[in-house]
Formats: sequence, structure tokens, C-alpha cells
Amino acid sequence: MLRFYLRQTVSKDGGAEVLCSPAGLITESDCGPVRRKVLATGVPSRAVTIPASELQAYLNSLPRLLTEHHDITLSGTNSDIVYVKDFHGYGSLSFHANNLGDCVFTRGFTLKNCSAPVIMEKLKWELGSNIPYGESCVYCSTSEVMARECSFTGYVSPNGGQVGRAATTVNRGCCDLWDCKFHNFEMVINCFGAGHIDIIETELGGEYGGSKYGVFTDLGGVAMLPDKVPATLGSGGNVTRNGGVIIQGGKFI
Repeated sequence: MLRFYLRQTVSKDGGAEVLCSPAGLITESDCGPVRRKVLATGVPSRAVTIPASELQAYLNSLPRLLTEHHDITLSGTNSDIVYVKDFHGYGSLSFHANNLGDCVFTRGFTLKNCSAPVIMEKLKWELGSNIPYGESCVYCSTSEVMARECSFTGYVSPNGGQVGRAATTVNRGCCDLWDCKFHNFEMVINCFGAGHIDIIETELGGEYGGSKYGVFTDLGGVAMLPDKVPATLGSGGNVTRNGGVIIQGGKFI
């Protein structure tokens, strides 16, 4: 924000006391950095490589207004929830590993109120025994995230029950899952409160199996599946209620 001040003349005889120096005019050196960002035709990129355990600290250090594409290569294990909140601007966030299995998360990603795009590639989730009921590998609220070639695995309790969800979208959050692997969840995807999830497959394909429910949609949630994937995502069935829908191949199922 640029703040402009008007010069003011105070009569010496008027009895007014000036307690601060008059503000000067904004100069080109003040406006120049802002003007260059406004007129820029390309977005610069910044690449970093960090352990997964340091990801939250790195995100906390970033400005909420993103003016760069942040390309973040991760490795190792992170056993804490990762919060990605309130990022906006014409930049983006990209989290990826060089190979599937190089980076493993045992708790979920929570994305809230992010208008800047978020991309994930070749990340692996293996939910641990300490997760609370209903935890998702990716929880997306009023944000948009794309995951490519990622692996999502829920926790199987000692009595054989599945725990956790691969992805949950709420409050018009949107999640695109490309060529991903899904195993052993209470429910694979959960679209709630106008949340939207697309399962997308290319020639690489995906993997599905061992889950209790495949798709759960509620309160206007929408899930879209391509023709080639199992309609229940390798589970025992789907659930739709309160205006939630599942569309496969252009047809409601």
C-alpha cells in the first residue's frame, strides 16, 4: 500500500505546536520496487531442499503474499501435522520428493484459506497409530491443491479396522488427485460442505484397495471419477447424502 501525505502550512502566530516533522513526498526509490512487481510479466522461482521435519518452520518464515514460485524438495519423515494457511498472490507452493518413498508423512496436511496454488508430487503418507478419528492425509478448506503420483495409506488397527481418510475437502475446497495410490482407509475421499475432489488417471494409472468406504459425499460435496477407476475406489461401497453427488463418466452413480 502506498500512503501519500499533503504538505501543510502552520502559522507561527496561530499558537499551534508541531510535534513531528512534516512528511515528505514519496520518491521514485519508494515506488520503484512496487511498480516492478506490478508490471512484471513473469514470476520468479525459488528452489530449496529441506528435510520434511523442517517444512513447517520454512512455511512459517514465508510471507503470506507469495510473489515467487516456491519449489520445495523434501526428504525424510515428518510425524507432525503440516499447516498451510492464508497464502495468496501470484506465486505458488510446490512440495515434492525426487522419488516416491523419499519423503514420508505420518500425519496430515491441513490447507486453509489459500488462493495461491499448492502442488504435491511423489509424496507418501502412512498414517500412524496416533492419529485421531477422522484425520485426513490432505484436508483442504477454501483452498486448491493438486497431488500427482502420491501414495496414501491409512492405519489398520489391531482389530482389523481401517482408520483415516486420504483426502477431505470442505467449504468449497478443491483437490485433484492424479495417478495416486490409495489403501486401507475408513474412507478414501470425503467431500463435505460443497467440497470437490477429482480422481484423475493418465496412462500411469492408480492403485486402490483395502478401504471400508470409497467415496463419501455430504452437504453438496462433489466427487468426480473417470471411467477407468473402480466406482468404489477398491472399497466396500460409497455413501451419498444431503445433496452430495458422485459423477463417473458424466453420469451420477
